[in-house]
Amino acid sequence: MKHLILVGACYVDTVLSVPHYPQEDAKQRASSLEIRRGGNCPNSLEVLQQLVGPQDALRMHLVSPLPSKSSLATQHIKESFGESSPVDFEHCLYRETHTQAASSYIFRSQQTGSRTIINYNDLPEMTVDEFEAIVRRFNPSDETWWHFEGRIPNTTLECVRRLHDKLPNAQISVEVEKPGRDGLRELAAEANVVFYSRSWAEVCSIAPWGAEESGFGSPNHFVCEGVASPTAKGKEEEEEDNKNESGQNQKRHAKAERLMCIELRSWVCRIVSRGRATTTGSVSVPFSKRPAANLFCLMFFAADSDMVNS
Repeated sequence: MKHLILVGACYVDTVLSVPHYPQEDAKQRASSLEIRRGGNCPNSLEVLQQLVGPQDALRMHLVSPLPSKSSLATQHIKESFGESSPVDFEHCLYRETHTQAASSYIFRSQQTGSRTIINYNDLPEMTVDEFEAIVRRFNPSDETWWHFEGRIPNTTLECVRRLHDKLPNAQISVEVEKPGRDGLRELAAEANVVFYSRSWAEVCSIAPWGAEESGFGSPNHFVCEGVASPTAKGKEEEEEDNKNESGQNQKRHAKAERLMCIELRSWVCRIVSRGRATTTGSVSVPFSKRPAANLFCLMFFAADSDMVNS
């Protein structure tokens, strides 16, 4: 059996569209209100369940702290995936003394396109021991891909290390979002696939896709508008660096498939569907309103497309 396990927070988003961001202590009428299920991992699963068919030997799982199993909030979250959703919630951590999900309140300015987000989460976070107990439920002989948010790097890093210990053949991907957050570099070093945010690309002066020094070319990469290469160095300098790497780093880099992704609204993708490369060009991706979720799903199919084949 093949499994894809996504580990991260699940939110209920309340989105208010406003003509412009309000001044402090002012009243303003919103032009629209939207309440939806959010969170990077749930959003990615929403996309993936549209890509994986009943004939595919792949099970998808969400690992996330949720309110009480009987609470209305938890029921609404599960229902948001649809009646026939293949997503499994068995490994979620139900906090039975809580009835409210983690929440985000989002002010979306129609004037500038900015989004101002206020989060509230009263649910106890997943512990390393809770995660290890979940890992033990999976058979070491099964193929597994584990995807982690990087919100709590120290905890996630220890989870990844225990995962390496219990399931050494597991594929691991992580999201690396905020450059100032301690522990994210160490977390990225443990993964097979890393998704970097726009702010990381800007801080590191990474070249955009399409630039001469971007260096894309692997058939296992999904590239998209704004995606940056693993380094911004020229080809000759990069080759010299590779020669000077230690044996340990060479093995790590050979294992790793790293993308530095920037927040995206339109895509320029090399599509690899079930191992068959097709064309490269402009692609409309209708699966989700959240581009980051689309990128993870596309990268999953590219990096290990045989996982979805029976």
